[in-house]
Order: sequence, then structure tokens, then C-alpha cells
Amino acid sequence: MIVGIRHSGIMVEDFDESLKFYKKLGMEIIYNEVEDWGGDIGKIKVAKMKVSDKNIFEITERYKCYRGYYWGDNGYYGTHLCFLVDNLKKTLKELGDVSFNLKPRLSPDKSVKIAFIYDPDGFKLELVEKIK
Repeated sequence: MIVGIRHSGIMVEDFDESLKFYKKLGMEIIYNEVEDWGGDIGKIKVAKMKVSDKNIFEITERYKCYRGYYWGDNGYYGTHLCFLVDNLKKTLKELGDVSFNLKPRLSPDKSVKIAFIYDPDGFKLELVEKIK
């Protein structure tokens, strides 16, 4: 089950300007890469910033997919809250009939297992299990 809040994330229009803005607020950049999510998502810019010893804030560029809609508009990712879980498979089994935003998979850097789900009100939640 949930063992902590891993990060919160938002989608931004101008990635570079947003990165500068949050740096000015004192956030330390701990990850800034172009990730390849494949499929109709493709390559996008992602940055993770340290807010405190236990808090991470993530920004992701708003990206237009080849189908003509913006990533985040049609049920993809977007603004979300991420929970760290001890066992992703077990957590998903305990949740039962959960609606998936993105089925369980490895992160692009292969450091964690992730799944995006919807809560009962339709809010996007990311569940993450660290790979040991």
C-alpha cells in the first residue's frame, strides 16, 4: 500500500521558462531529461526538482501528439499526484476494478514501476514502486 507521497507534477506550456521560474523559487533540479514514452506520446521534456529533503516537484512539457490533441487533454498523464507504494502489483490487486490512465510499466529510466490510475472522482494518480 501507500508508503509516502513521491511527487506532484504539472504540465507546462513553456518548459524552459517554467524551469527558470521554479529555480528562482529555490528548487534544486535533480533530473532534467527528454524522455521517450513511445507511441503517440513520443519524446517530451521532464524535470524533477527537490523542494525539500522529502518533497519532489515535477514539470512536464505540454506536448502535441500526432493525433492532434495535447498530451494531458485526452486522458493522458497531465497534472497529477504520485504516491510511493511498497508493492505495485499487490496494491493494484487490492484496489480491484480500477480505471487505468496508463497500465503498469517500467519508467523510461527503468528505476521504478509505474501505473497511472483514476480515483473515484476522476483525478489522475500515479503509483510508483522503486525497483530494488
